[in-house]
Amino acid sequence: MGPPLSAAARLDITKRLFPTLAPDEPKKRRELSLELRFLVVGMFLGGTKSTTQIAKELNKPESTISDIISSLKRDLCLPTATVRTGRPPRLTRRMIRGAIREVYRNRQITAKQLTLVLSPIISVGTATLKKALYRHGFASRIAARKPYLMPRHRFNRLLFAKQHENWTIEQWSKVIWTDESSFEIGKNYRQVRVWRRMDERFLEHCLVPTFKSGRTSIMVWGAFCGDLEKCQLVRMPKGKQQAVDHIEYVYEQAISGYYHHASDPSTLILMEDGAPTHRAIVSRLWREAYGVPRMVWPAQSPDLNPIENVWRLMKAYVSNRPIPADGDEMWVLLKEAWESVSQEFLQGLLESMPARMKAVIEAKGGPTRW
Repeated sequence: MGPPLSAAARLDITKRLFPTLAPDEPKKRRELSLELRFLVVGMFLGGTKSTTQIAKELNKPESTISDIISSLKRDLCLPTATVRTGRPPRLTRRMIRGAIREVYRNRQITAKQLTLVLSPIISVGTATLKKALYRHGFASRIAARKPYLMPRHRFNRLLFAKQHENWTIEQWSKVIWTDESSFEIGKNYRQVRVWRRMDERFLEHCLVPTFKSGRTSIMVWGAFCGDLEKCQLVRMPKGKQQAVDHIEYVYEQAISGYYHHASDPSTLILMEDGAPTHRAIVSRLWREAYGVPRMVWPAQSPDLNPIENVWRLMKAYVSNRPIPADGDEMWVLLKEAWESVSQEFLQGLLESMPARMKAVIEAKGGPTRW
């Protein structure tokens, strides 16, 4: 004869052979809350009700009420919260610390790769390891894209932030913020979600169209200043990317008139990034001839230029409109998007400048959330 069957095995066989005679599985014990046990003790110590009366009034089993009162008489103390250890965790604190160290070593490691790396010391599944990391605040998220910063970039950004740390909103309002941006026809600048069923993934109305390379793109230049209305949006002709072209289409057509709209142009300062067209000798000579001072700007710092937020707003505007048929229709749409940017929105960007300087200082010249 073989070894005797366990109680669980006998119960399983009984259920399969005699399903109507098999006893029910024991239900999980449900313990009374600490507040309810205090209520039972209070009613008992009041001396006006018996165990049976307390059980009927609270609609609880009399044996449960009796156990609470018996514990009170035996221990001579009030009820306390019951500590139940339960099943010990598969991952100890030391194991979790080891997993977190690996995450800090390689932020781009996948959960499956992390499980393989830790397999000599941690024998758990990927799902268990992910849950443990979730409980400690780690989750797999889309990485933010920021310009790469070399040590000299960080130094110049930190220096710029410290030099302008105490600037007021009024001082920031004297800056003419400028930048160029490219817009492609048909490119969707946002994530698109659609309502569909499982089998409707490739229906026409549930798709986001893509286009072959070589699609039409338009380069535009824009500027705004806190003391003035927005400057006119400039469309840069294709192939016109030299310094002399920048002078012709930007300086001559936009900046020269916009700069002198202010009541006191001498208080304004032009902000430009370090693009070659801005650093060219002919560009510098034009600014000196027209008395347009230029702000020294740290490289790799689009997060410090508030007009970048304007471009993002315009790209969202374009993505929510029908796709233009050609470059001319795209240009009309871009002018509409530029005009839709309110002065209140621009003022809010200017008011964020002190916080941007503070963020750069706290990051020691590193990237910020802007």
